[in-house]
Amino acid sequence: MAASDVGADSVFLNGRVYAVDGSFSQASALAVKRGRLVGLGTDEEVLGLAGPLTERVDLEGAVVLPGIVESHLHLFLFGESLGLVQAHWRPKEEILAAVAAAVADARCDGGWILGRGWNQEVWSPPLFPTRRELDLLAPDLPVYLERTCCHAAWVNGKALELAGIDASTADPEGGEIRRDEKGEPTGLLVDTAMRLVTKCIPPHTREGCRKVLLTAQKELFAQGITSACDMGTTPELFVLLEELYARGEMNLRVHGYGSSGVDGGASLDAYAPFLERGPRADLCDGRLHLTGLKLFSDGSLGARSAWMEGDYADRPGHRGNPREGGETLYAVMAAGARRGFQIATHAIGDAANALVLDLYERLQRELPRARALRLRVEHAQHLRPCDFKRFADLALVASVQPTHATSDWAMAVERLGEERTERAYAWRDLLDRGVVLAAGSDAPVESPNPFEGIYAAVTRRDRQGRPERGWHPRQVMTRVEALRAFTVGGAWAVGAEKDKGSLKAGRRADFIAVDRDILTCPEEAIGGTKVLRTVVGGETVFLR
Repeated sequence: MAASDVGADSVFLNGRVYAVDGSFSQASALAVKRGRLVGLGTDEEVLGLAGPLTERVDLEGAVVLPGIVESHLHLFLFGESLGLVQAHWRPKEEILAAVAAAVADARCDGGWILGRGWNQEVWSPPLFPTRRELDLLAPDLPVYLERTCCHAAWVNGKALELAGIDASTADPEGGEIRRDEKGEPTGLLVDTAMRLVTKCIPPHTREGCRKVLLTAQKELFAQGITSACDMGTTPELFVLLEELYARGEMNLRVHGYGSSGVDGGASLDAYAPFLERGPRADLCDGRLHLTGLKLFSDGSLGARSAWMEGDYADRPGHRGNPREGGETLYAVMAAGARRGFQIATHAIGDAANALVLDLYERLQRELPRARALRLRVEHAQHLRPCDFKRFADLALVASVQPTHATSDWAMAVERLGEERTERAYAWRDLLDRGVVLAAGSDAPVESPNPFEGIYAAVTRRDRQGRPERGWHPRQVMTRVEALRAFTVGGAWAVGAEKDKGSLKAGRRADFIAVDRDILTCPEEAIGGTKVLRTVVGGETVFLR
């Protein structure tokens, strides 16, 4: 226990505290002073740190865990998605009905119909959609619906017209305009081809952006997330976040990763605003950081743009879309590392992962201090057998999203065949080699609910409990490993393991109270865990 001369600012009593400090020793109470923990122990011990003005909070027997460190999401896109046509897990007919319902409002506003989250794999039959289905509903209004993976978009004829896309339009590098047998655009745009349309969509006003961010923060706090790695930070977003923190409107801890966007490119010019500014840490009382640069090496498996060494099983002759040449990627990696930025590179296909590992190995050889930056691979979904050891040898962080495996399993088998999926989403093979896993959701691609992620990690089963014995169950995490991936691992991945991710005197007072013990409850109950209270810096920011 730590002593205090004038008493703690607040004490939280009558709980069951999992410190996640390596031993998982339990306490029942915590004391907070100036936003940091000053003691953990029994109620009696912690009350010894209280003074006459100390606030006393009864946790009513709830289980207390460190605040969740969400290691990979898209903050603005997530907040924005909450106000768009919702297509997640919905049949195509329901999505089309939602588009039809949005026509009147869009016509009054003179704007676009926007939505996200569709996934053809949950439709029957599981075929990519076409512009004609949207043209019947909105022939004179542009429609843009982004796939759940953020690597493909379904658009109508009006959107194609505004973007100047027709049969003569060439595919941009790193993208694809899908075409029918006559060469006409079908309305499906993949990766960098999406930019042809998104650049035509009117941007949010500054007040609109503010509302989007605050909406995202509110929902993340309700999910128990106290820190988040934003993998799509633009210079403008970072400036707006600084303003919101200064005004006391933002409390979520954000680690920003500068990016040119999922449909952008990698060039020194595109990343110049970040390279000129350099990293920023511990702004706004430790709530805002510009930590790294986010790059892309390929697309997604669902959009068949993940870059594979072999052909797709369901599209012979096609191996996906490498986003950039190796030298182009390396130039940005090296420039960023020299400035002290952590490098985080999206890699899903085995060819993409192999390229990123090659580039990271070169970077560490040519700039030895790059190793200390804790280079990250975002997703690390499909690896060659030889690359698991390389992950460990290069001391890389594997930034993984457990619900991707359970959302994708049936589709992954169709895309790759059963044999190749044995080394897909292979968390056990990475853990057994000592690789640090940092877990997240990729929201809005998946729900940001971390307990759904922990359930996926320990069962390898989807929301319907399929497959019954788990998909490639050898790759499961233990419950402790999964919880650590969402807390300690996430903190380590941003170099903040001495500041958050575990509950210990001196750490920031970021913790959550939940309604069940996820280490002992039935497996099927983990995903239904409810957050009762979220605390950031000792301040309750969410209370159910």
